[in-house]
Amino acid sequence: MKKVVLYILIFAIFVSCSKDNRSIDKVDMVLTKAQAEYVFAGNDLGFKLFKALDNVDTESKLLSPLCVQSVLSMLVAGADGNTADEIVSVMGFGDDAKETVSYLSSLTRQMKLLDRKTDFSIANAMLVNSASGAKIMSSYTDVLSLYQDANVFSYDFISEKEKASEAINKWTSDHTSGIIPSLIGSPSELLPTYVAVLWSALLFKSSWALPFNPQLTVNQEFFPYQRVSTYIPMMHQTAMFDYYEDSEKQALTMKYGNGAYCFTAILPRGDFSLSDLVEVIDGEIFREIKQKSVQTNVNVCIPSFIKEMDLDLKPLLKFSGINEAFSGDANFGKLAEPATGIHISKTMQKTYIRVNESGSEAASATRIDLDVAGSPDESSNSSKVFNANHPFLYLISESSSSSVIFIGSFTGTDM
Repeated sequence: MKKVVLYILIFAIFVSCSKDNRSIDKVDMVLTKAQAEYVFAGNDLGFKLFKALDNVDTESKLLSPLCVQSVLSMLVAGADGNTADEIVSVMGFGDDAKETVSYLSSLTRQMKLLDRKTDFSIANAMLVNSASGAKIMSSYTDVLSLYQDANVFSYDFISEKEKASEAINKWTSDHTSGIIPSLIGSPSELLPTYVAVLWSALLFKSSWALPFNPQLTVNQEFFPYQRVSTYIPMMHQTAMFDYYEDSEKQALTMKYGNGAYCFTAILPRGDFSLSDLVEVIDGEIFREIKQKSVQTNVNVCIPSFIKEMDLDLKPLLKFSGINEAFSGDANFGKLAEPATGIHISKTMQKTYIRVNESGSEAASATRIDLDVAGSPDESSNSSKVFNANHPFLYLISESSSSSVIFIGSFTGTDM
């Protein structure tokens, strides 16, 4: 009888572990040496896209580089020739599309398993316009299924436009826990000439490893650049954190959950402004901040805030160097046949973040519309003090690889 009970107990433990194999202890990413460098290429792309945003020094901004990379990896799997080369070069993940797709697949699949205390998910989908006359290549959908776990739908964008719109919005809402309820504002956005819509959805939700005490949150003065000061809710805590400083900036890193993910705030100092910081920040500077940070006692004062943003990614992607994919010369011969005229017509991203005393919740959905109609429009013992009472940059990243999931700026002007 004792043996039967023992076997039942062992089986119960096995079933419990198989349901959720994310460890309570921190787990590091397993990447090759080349893939570890791809992380910094991806971060560089993220910072480059962020630099291209307007009014970054006066208005709070938010971008998910990882969500952009995910949908671009779907796109590049269907690209060929110079179009593929251009996207691969901008992303910097190896020499060909296959290597790019493989790396993103490895990165995101591991991220889902790093922390039981963190909800992290990223999912991909493709909605095909059955009325377009283009035949989607089975070899392309095989890649989407094998490497990117993508769901593939099909609707007629003439007779089933409303159903197609509802399908995209429901899928997006389901994969972001309702944080981003819709990615299509109106069914009229789905043009009859579209071949397909590609999109990715990302969700991040986690508690601080060291939560803030809500009773210590008070309205305090915040100083936006070139504007009168305002009063906003500021959280307070004194504890041991990873901390970095130089003559131009301070950086504070606060861990989530078991430490697999973290929030890094980079605060300009003196005459060095947020716009100056955004101008110079890149993957190498972020790597230096992470490597040279030391754990020390820090007196933290940082805002509690919510930010939502809709971005047109076309000018950002063209600024980064992806141009042919938007033109009539685009080559998506691995995606559909006939491929003549298929190009990116529209691409956008919706993002959301909430930072409060208990932790952070963030989501992103990124969409690419592929059209065939004409050319697209060209439109120590002593405490350090980290007082974030003026505009700063912040990032959510995976700790061991430093892969950036979200980049944002807080200016205090839209509270």
